[in-house]
Amino acid sequence: MLNYVIKIKAAKLYDRMLAKNFRCSMTIIVYRPLTAEEVSILNRQRNKIANGVGGVVGFASQRLLPFSKGKGGQPTRGVKEVGKTEAKEAVAKGATGAGAAVVARNFVLDNIREYNEGDILIQLEAEVKGGIGPQHSGTSVVVRRQAYDPLGELF
Repeated sequence: MLNYVIKIKAAKLYDRMLAKNFRCSMTIIVYRPLTAEEVSILNRQRNKIANGVGGVVGFASQRLLPFSKGKGGQPTRGVKEVGKTEAKEAVAKGATGAGAAVVARNFVLDNIREYNEGDILIQLEAEVKGGIGPQHSGTSVVVRRQAYDPLGELF
């Protein structure tokens, strides 16, 4: 199973490098299966990234909403003499910011993988020297434990 995944990824990487007649050196690294501690660290990082992106998007969406016009047509920004209109706008901005934060957080969580104990990381890097200069590219893949050890008998 792992050999097949490596073979397919290496062929795709080689094709992407467009090496033709130039020498293409490729490095393939197969890491040992992830431990429970490593999985915990990686998944915590995933959540921190999602929370950070959600916070930034939520804050930015609140700031993008227009302020109401106060006396003289100037935007009102303070808490002084908050009327009903300003209070409604504050609630709307808060709701918009919270909604945008949740959507952004969920988007990030859906697009950053969650790791499990026993998953194997495979990293491939290729370099071609020649032509218009050195070209470098890389890719990685995670092989789930269920793919290479469906019965959980290897560890």
